Amino acid sequence: MAQKNIPNMIIRQLANPKNWTKKKMVALGVAVATALVANQFQNKNTTTTSQKGKIYTAKVIKVADGDTATVVDTHGAQHKIRFAYIDAPEKAQAYGMASKDALTKLIDGKNVEIHVTDVDRYQREVSVIKFNGMDINYEQIKNGNAWHYQTYAQKSQPRTEYNQYAAALGANDNSKKEAKDLRYCFHATIPNLCHVPKHAYK
Repeated sequence: MAQKNIPNMIIRQLANPKNWTKKKMVALGVAVATALVANQFQNKNTTTTSQKGKIYTAKVIKVADGDTATVVDTHGAQHKIRFAYIDAPEKAQAYGMASKDALTKLIDGKNVEIHVTDVDRYQREVSVIKFNGMDINYEQIKNGNAWHYQTYAQKSQPRTEYNQYAAALGANDNSKKEAKDLRYCFHATIPNLCHVPKHAYK
């Protein structure tokens, strides 16, 4: 039954009490309940058009890995966020879970500010995330939990910000031959070449 016909059906039934048979009233109740549930589900999953340059506030509801999260905005719409200018290992790679856990501690459940820089082919919003003025993307690099994605960043990241991110990466340098921690792994390699054994992370 089409949702838009339900109000007319209700009016007709109420206008003629003789039609109030038990069977019809049960059917009417089911139709009304179905319409209400459908409307609630539709509102809950409302999506908005992603736009480059958009800035909005949202709550982080899920952290997928060290550079990807899901947020819900003030209108109830969910957005999948890919952190701009950084790259973190996949969960199956060395330090992947450590990177995810670090990001979770920074933003999970918090209200953040989303600065959309681009929209990728998966319709994820490529964004810089800020919490209380703190650049979370930068923090992931500074804390040794992500790489500065320089190949991409050189094309679009503002120069001052680029230099700041690059300096944070340099701060993670380590002269030891063996990777003793996450920071050395990230500074010494690019994501798909990071094969430092998990037991090296302490």
